[in-house]
Amino acid sequence: MRKQIYELDLADLSRYPVWAYALDEQAAEGQDEYTVRPYKGSGPVNPLKGSYAVKTEFMLADGTQRTGYLTPHVNREADVSVIQPVIVTEHGQVMLWYGAFAPGDHILAEYYRRLGNNCDDVFPITFRSVARIIGGAVTGAVSGFAYLNFDRTRRFASGAVGPFTAIYGEAL
Repeated sequence: MRKQIYELDLADLSRYPVWAYALDEQAAEGQDEYTVRPYKGSGPVNPLKGSYAVKTEFMLADGTQRTGYLTPHVNREADVSVIQPVIVTEHGQVMLWYGAFAPGDHILAEYYRRLGNNCDDVFPITFRSVARIIGGAVTGAVSGFAYLNFDRTRRFASGAVGPFTAIYGEAL
């Protein structure tokens, strides 16, 4: 089974809590750097041996619980741009890291629709990876939809303010 990371749904994460990027298969027709496959290894995920998307539980500001994934980093890097947390809903995925450009208002409106909440009910979001990872769980909080500003600092869309924090191996 192969899927694009942005096609993972709740059933996929329920069936397989860890997905490995199929980087060794990029030359295969229809596959690229976004192609993932279920991880069927035993024991905790070792980021030194590949790139993975691991099941993560999210808690919105109003107490709503959601499921999604993040990508643990080989050097235990915890920057939002590296672990790229994503919430998966029955209506589609909601990316919390948006890359080099701020998400437009139409994208934010769609994300809030998928979450079924407004900004004040959503942020801050806390999260904790639930798949076993060498070095421990990744936990953290994000205050808005993050993107990279031209001065290379992290900014937040949607009127949310405050920092992004994440750590490995212990609770916040």
